[in-house]
Amino acid sequence: MRYLSLYLVFVALFSWSSVECQENNCVEPFEAYDTITANGNFLKYHIRNKKAVLEYGNHVFRKFLPEEFDCDIADAWVPKLKYDNKNFMLLHYGCGSSCWGVIFVPLQNEAKIRRIMYDFAYDSETTNLVYTDNEYLLVENLTSGKIKVVKLPQCDAANMVYCLDSISINKSELKYQFYEPNRFEDKPIMKKYSIKIE
Repeated sequence: MRYLSLYLVFVALFSWSSVECQENNCVEPFEAYDTITANGNFLKYHIRNKKAVLEYGNHVFRKFLPEEFDCDIADAWVPKLKYDNKNFMLLHYGCGSSCWGVIFVPLQNEAKIRRIMYDFAYDSETTNLVYTDNEYLLVENLTSGKIKVVKLPQCDAANMVYCLDSISINKSELKYQFYEPNRFEDKPIMKKYSIKIE
């Protein structure tokens, strides 16, 4: 009986220590998104003072994202790999209902980290990223920085993302669908568009 009591005390202490350790180390939901890519790039979450920080890089370059993430962050808000090549990585994150974006993470010291809201499509061959600023569709070449602005029809919804659908880009062709007039009293009409990107 004495040994059983000691055993139960030991189990209780160990369980408490494990829970406290996991809480303090803030393991979840971050370690699931540690990544090594086929291009040799990596993402690695570290825990500091009950906050998560993200290290990224490759075999010749290492850097930390200049922000911290709370331990109780929603899983959808945790930045995770979406695309990468030898020059940059794109990390997807959520920020609420109908809110999302990517973090552009360059793999050179001189380039700047950027947050780009409402990304819809990406062409890995040309590095063209399609996103909206809630007024236009923007097609940005992430290698050259060149941006093509596509004027959109009027959208009466609270956010342009509710009017857009089925966006894709393949080399020099952008395709998307747009619902208009998108007013409560009118039945939305879907129109298809195809645009050449120079």
